Amino acid sequence: MPFVVLMPIFAARVLHGGPHTFGFLMGAMGSGALGARCCWPRGGAFSVGRKIAISSAVFGAGLIGFGLSHTFWLSMATVALAGFGMMQGMASSNTIIQTIVSEDKRDA
Repeated sequence: MPFVVLMPIFAARVLHGGPHTFGFLMGAMGSGALGARCCWPRGGAFSVGRKIAISSAVFGAGLIGFGLSHTFWLSMATVALAGFGMMQGMASSNTIIQTIVSEDKRDA
């Protein structure tokens, strides 16, 4: 994701931190991504499209909140939310692609 490239600059100039601040932000994003795989309930194939829409909105809201935040703890929470939405969206998109594609295409 392209926003990760700007994370060190955000940590230094907006949050007035250093490498530790950057590390905590990256760890929060990873925690949110891990939470997406552990906490989101699994449903049938019909609910995957709805999950993609919801996770895209969650990812966008997390990024907007992160961009507007000027405090460390709020930035940690919003980047975790963005990590959750990012991972859930990617996993749901992959699930629907694997469901739609015919069997002979997956064996390549």
